[in-house]
Amino acid sequence: MTTQKQRFSEFDAAFEYLQVLRNLVAHCILIDDTEDGTLFHLRSKDRTFKKSDIFESEEFTNYCAMLAMVLRYALGISNIMDRRLPLPPKVKMPYALQHYTMFVAIKSPSHCSPTEIDQFRNLVVKAGEVGTRGINNRIQSAEVLAFLTVSNKVVGIAALKNPNMNYKRGVFEKAHSVDSLSTYRFELGWCHVSEKFQGNGYSKVLLKELLPSARDQGVYATSTMDNQRMHRALESEGFVRIGDSWPSTNQPKKSLLLFVRD
Repeated sequence: MTTQKQRFSEFDAAFEYLQVLRNLVAHCILIDDTEDGTLFHLRSKDRTFKKSDIFESEEFTNYCAMLAMVLRYALGISNIMDRRLPLPPKVKMPYALQHYTMFVAIKSPSHCSPTEIDQFRNLVVKAGEVGTRGINNRIQSAEVLAFLTVSNKVVGIAALKNPNMNYKRGVFEKAHSVDSLSTYRFELGWCHVSEKFQGNGYSKVLLKELLPSARDQGVYATSTMDNQRMHRALESEGFVRIGDSWPSTNQPKKSLLLFVRD
């Protein structure tokens, strides 16, 4: 007999497939008045997609079939569930279509599983841009964490942090902008995308999905002076640079810049 715990496990699997199907459809705008019936893909800015590239693709068919199977099993309609179905094996997808298997989850640390916390911490440490002393407590004290997943693998992270007042004052003093200190409630930090997945605009995606959690309160962020890619991502979400640069404590050969968003 299938236990209640097993049922919930299969519902979790169904949710994963449903997320993928949602991305396949929702991340594009159908342009019906064009002669060739092309689509505009929001993530990649690709305007050359055909409807058949999505709705007749092998990926779309596979995901629909998998979703139907796990839902039938989870609801007790079918007793056939030989294995927990994976993503379609070794299917070569066009570059832009890879974005459709991507989604971002926003969670408070208290709602994250130990595995998710470990994944987040490991990517923070791998980035090597911040000190790791007390990192577990700092992650747990964050307002929300963002996980960017591609094909069921966490490849990007970011967070809205609740910085302590002494740390925040130190940042604004170093930037010679202490008068602005009280305006900014949260710190945007730990924004990192695995090297293999960089260059796809995922930092911008993380920021776009994460920042609404600030609920219109001020946010600040720091970035090394040479990280132009991050600067562009911040500016695309309304951040502006203020104050002066200062030497990084964790990367002595680099300087930091302060960005803020009201």
